[in-house]
Amino acid sequence: VDASAVGISIYPNPFREETTIDFGKVVDNAELKLFDILGKLVGEYKVNEASHFVLNREDKEKGVYFIDVKIENHKSKIFKLITE
Repeated sequence: VDASAVGISIYPNPFREETTIDFGKVVDNAELKLFDILGKLVGEYKVNEASHFVLNREDKEKGVYFIDVKIENHKSKIFKLITE
């Protein structure tokens, strides 16, 4: 399944404490990489047999981030995230 073909939604966005990345269906495996505005990798997550993933803000600064979502070794798609 191509990440760009899956109905991925991210909510809430902007977010304060946590945001949900909803894959629109159960995926066998997905890789999520979170980058800051300068392109530095600040988080890497693996998801197995799930329809969504909850990303906690933890100690991330307020600002803009990009999350690269790759589902089942197919083409990835990048989404913009905003923390308040």
